[in-house]
Parts: sequence; C-alpha cells; structure tokens
Amino acid sequence: MSDTSDSFGYRFANTNTWAPHNETFTLLRNFWNIFWIRVEGKQYKPSTHCTSYFQLLCLHIQVMDQNFSVFLLLVLPSVVVLTQFGSGEEPTTQEIVPVDYSTPEDPVDDTEPPVVDSIPKVEEESVVVAEEFPDTEKLFGIPNNLWRCGSGDFVTKSVIGHINNTCPLAAAEFNHCCAVHDDCYDGQRGQKHCDRQFCECLEYHVATDPNAANCGKFTKMVCPLLSTYGRFAYDDSRDAKNSSVTESPVPAESLKVPTQIPHLSEPYVGIYARCDEQHATIASCALNNDLCYRTPRAEPKEQCTVHLIRCLDDTRFNRKPSKTCDLAIDEYLWKLIRFGGGSEDTKEMETLQENEKKEQMNVLMMQEILTNKTLVRNIYLQIVRHSSSLGWLSCLTFLFCVFSCCGIVIYAFSRCGEEEDIRRHDEVINVHVASSASEAPSSSTMSSMKSSSSTRK
Repeated sequence: MSDTSDSFGYRFANTNTWAPHNETFTLLRNFWNIFWIRVEGKQYKPSTHCTSYFQLLCLHIQVMDQNFSVFLLLVLPSVVVLTQFGSGEEPTTQEIVPVDYSTPEDPVDDTEPPVVDSIPKVEEESVVVAEEFPDTEKLFGIPNNLWRCGSGDFVTKSVIGHINNTCPLAAAEFNHCCAVHDDCYDGQRGQKHCDRQFCECLEYHVATDPNAANCGKFTKMVCPLLSTYGRFAYDDSRDAKNSSVTESPVPAESLKVPTQIPHLSEPYVGIYARCDEQHATIASCALNNDLCYRTPRAEPKEQCTVHLIRCLDDTRFNRKPSKTCDLAIDEYLWKLIRFGGGSEDTKEMETLQENEKKEQMNVLMMQEILTNKTLVRNIYLQIVRHSSSLGWLSCLTFLFCVFSCCGIVIYAFSRCGEEEDIRRHDEVINVHVASSASEAPSSSTMSSMKSSSSTRK
C-alpha cells in the first residue's frame, strides 16, 4: 500500500461497513477497503469512479501499469476470490467464537448462548491512520503550517517521506513550487495554466539544482496525474471562493516575515494586506530567505537578499494585474535594497520612518508612472519618498529657471535678425557720410581757383 499511495496520491480509507465472512474477502478488504476511495484528500463513493468491483479492478490495472509489483499485489487476491466463486465451493467462514453471558452467581441457562462473529481486525489500519504527522521543521527546517506539498494528510505524508528519502536538500524549492500552485488554484487562474506552471517549476529545479536531480522520476510521475486528480482541488477552491461571503482572517502564524531582516518586518506585513491572492507565495519567499541565512553556503549572505528580491519581483507574473500589490512590493524592494544590509542600516531606517510620518505620498501619481523597469521605479520612489514642501518648491524653482532660459534663448534668436538690419543700416549711413565729406573739398577748390583768376585780372 505504501507504493500505491506514494506513486498515485490516493488511498482506500478505513471502513467497517463491508465485512463479509469469507477470509479471502477479509484479506482483500484489508488491502483495499473498496467502499470508500480517497482522491486528493477527499472521500468519494465508488459510484463516482467505478460502478462495480470489476470496473474498480480495471481502474487499478490502468493506473498502476507502471508499477508491476503493486499490480501483482492487488491482482493476485482478486484472482483467488474469482477462483473460489468459479469453483462453486462454499466460502470458508470465519471462526465462530461463542460468548457466555452468564455469571458465576447466576444459574446456567439451558439455551445456547448467542453466537457472534469475530470482529475483523482493523486495529492495524487504525494505527496507520493515526500515525504521527512528520515534523517537517526537523526534516527540512520548514514549519508544518508552511508546508504546501500534498492534499490531505495521507498524500502529504507520502510526499514528505519521498522527498526526505530522495532529495531532502531540495525540499524548500519544491515547497515554493507548491505554494505558487496553491495560490494559482485559489485565484482560479485556470487549472491547465496552474498545472503547466507547476510542472515547469519542478522541471526547472530538477534540471538546474543538483540537490533536486534525484527527484526527477518523482516529478515526471506527478505531473500527468494533476490533470486527472487536480480538478477536485480546483473545484473545491472555486466553491470556497464563491461561497465565502466575508473573508476569514488569515492566521498570524501563516504571515511569515523574514526574521533575518527584523527592521523591515512591518513593511513585509503590508504586502500581505495588499496582495491578498498570494499569501502562500509571499510566505514561502520569506521562509526561503531565512533558510538561506541559516544554511552554510559558499556564496555571501548578500546573495540571500538578491534571492528574496527576485522571489518577490517574480510574483507579478503569477497573479492577476494589481497596481496596489505592485506598489507594496516596490516599496519593500526599495527599502530592502537600501536598508537590507544589516543592523548598521537600522538607525538610518528609523530616521527615514520618522520623516515619512511628516510626508504624504502621492499614490495616484506613483501608480501612473509605474512601469516594468525596476530601476525607474526605484528612482521615482526615492524621489517621492524624500520629497517635502521645500523639495517641491525647489522643483518648481528649477522648472521656472528652465522655462526662463528657454524664453531668453528664443528671444535672442529672434533679435539676431533685427541686429543684422541695424548693422546694415549703419553701414549705409557711413557710406553717405563718407561721400558727402569727399564732395566738400572739391567745391572749395573751385572757389579758390575763381578768386585767384580774378586777382590776376
């Protein structure tokens, strides 16, 4: 049964409603419990999937053709049962245990004491169901309330056990893929889209992370089953979203914040309030940041901050467009880039928070100017966050100076033509003056010659 549960994500639940007296049927019931079938953590009657015992057997033959050992384990008891029916032999009944209800003080009755059947042994199954849930925090450093892989207790236990045995160092990466998948289902973004995105996430980590390479076969086996069994979880998410009149408050323990950056905890909580469709993803980003700081790595601790920035920035591709959510994440990323270095930046952060109380941020203007370029967003955020009344006055003064300079330049260009005309006019006047001056000496010469000639006479 462990192979069947681990491979295909479902199990047969315990029940005492079908207890035939045939020992072979009892053995078969201990293997199968076919009255209830559990799929994706929920219970459905056999009529939902198969209408008879033989159709249920066919279902197992079709689903388990890749696991031959499990196929033999399930088919051989069925062959034994069918052989007993075909031979016409009387089924062997269970041992009858007589029970005497008389007491030593009471006289013994002449009638036979009532005979009851022995109770089928289901204690072992009860023990299996009541098995303690694995402590994911001890195994992977991930608290149980933040573990996202698996639907239902049994499937979740199976997934945890498989990852712990094959690729425990990749548990955080796989858990983040599951968190994004859960948010995608809750947001009703389309089952095919969510499943394809989930499988691409698993395949990416298997291909690029050596710690996850051992789980390659497991991921290839899980993805084909999502289209069949994932629809139950997707339908449940849709029903829960449609039936909820008022949103239930999110548990405080689920609002994970990066503990290694305590001076930025309050802005991180603000992301949860504005990004209400991605609580699981945002919590997983904070969790992976803490695990990065705790895990000894060759890379510097600053790389953990880079991973957190990328994780939060990638959330915009896994949700419906939301300027409110984008703005909250951009504010946090700006603070993380500037004050995420450690305790030495705490005082500067506190000073900035005091100044922010005196300022009012123009949210509408910021939403209009936001683009996909992170650098442009951060520059604009820095300008607005540091702006005050004096800053706005300085900006207006600067704009006035710019416009004044433009006006002066335009006026200067317009005056260039007028100055050229004036210069030409002055040159004409000078020519006239020079010509008149040259004519004056010639007339005086003529008069002097006339006077000299008269004197001679």
